[in-house]
Amino acid sequence: MQSAPPFPPPILPCSTGAAPLTPEQIRKINEAARTHRALRRAARTALSSSGTTLLIGAVSALCAAFSPDWKNVGLSLAILAVGSIEYVGQRRLLRADRGAPRLLMRNQLAFLGVIVAYCMFQMLTFSTDALKKEAVSPEFREQLHQLPQMEKSMDAEIDKWGALTHFALYGSLILVTILFQGGLAWYYATRSKHVEAFHRANPDWAKQIVTRLAA
Repeated sequence: MQSAPPFPPPILPCSTGAAPLTPEQIRKINEAARTHRALRRAARTALSSSGTTLLIGAVSALCAAFSPDWKNVGLSLAILAVGSIEYVGQRRLLRADRGAPRLLMRNQLAFLGVIVAYCMFQMLTFSTDALKKEAVSPEFREQLHQLPQMEKSMDAEIDKWGALTHFALYGSLILVTILFQGGLAWYYATRSKHVEAFHRANPDWAKQIVTRLAA
């Protein structure tokens, strides 16, 4: 039992006087749609990635608006830029643009670089003294001065667990980013062969029909 063709054959109005498509032309359209299927799957991945990235960027920008900080503002803008470029790459991929896989790959590698740089900055500028100031209010610190043993013990715990938690958090984020963004960049890079196969195996008129229907 044959499966249904990826796209129904175009129906030409009788009033145009155009000749109906031949079985061979319909076969070529279906073959072009079949070779375009891998690009549609990759485009869905890029669209999902774009939506997720833009959502993260919007939340980050909202947080930065309430607590302005040049690091957070810069990170938010970078994330929004990555999400926007991902969407552009997705549209280009549906059109079987030969440069789309390379654009998407470089975009993910740039995203990886931004996140790793941010995490490294957070790790290199970490200070337990700053953490103690944030964790212990000046009023409570004044009271602790009267209990030196308790103050010393509490500061030692902050030095130990604060640093461990901080470095574990950003170290884990770097690892996850390398695996996810690096894996996604590799996936996009391997889509180039599917773009080339689509262009190599199909006539121009069939490619135009399929890409217009997919867009």
